Amino acid sequence: MVDWADKYVGMPYEDGVFDCTHLVGLVQQQEFDRQIPLPTDRSNTTFGLSAQIDLHKENYFKPLEEADAIDGDVIIMRCKGRLNHIGIFFRKGETKYVLHNIKNIGAVVIHKIRDLERYNIDLEGYYRFRPITEIEAKIQDK
Repeated sequence: MVDWADKYVGMPYEDGVFDCTHLVGLVQQQEFDRQIPLPTDRSNTTFGLSAQIDLHKENYFKPLEEADAIDGDVIIMRCKGRLNHIGIFFRKGETKYVLHNIKNIGAVVIHKIRDLERYNIDLEGYYRFRPITEIEAKIQDK
């Protein structure tokens, strides 16, 4: 595996304290030197969380083609048909992976992207963070 990703594996999932979004922020800061002002509001329902992700997606990310994704980009996923999960993309050789914190597992794990369906997770898309100044301007406009 990739050394930077391995060190996060096993960190515990904790609602409102360390979920998939918190992991994304931590990894962006520690591994890619990006201070992303991620939203702190979280819905307790699948429908509400899906609506929040859909709302914030445009403010924070630019969509990518799979072939253009690089280490540190973001993958947004669907569970039970709703947008409700986010992880960090990385490659090792030709194999594509996602580092993510899963509530059902209770910890940070690494999965091959091609294996996500085994866990009832569907890939919604690949994204790259917008520049910080652009994110801040979009957030202030809302």
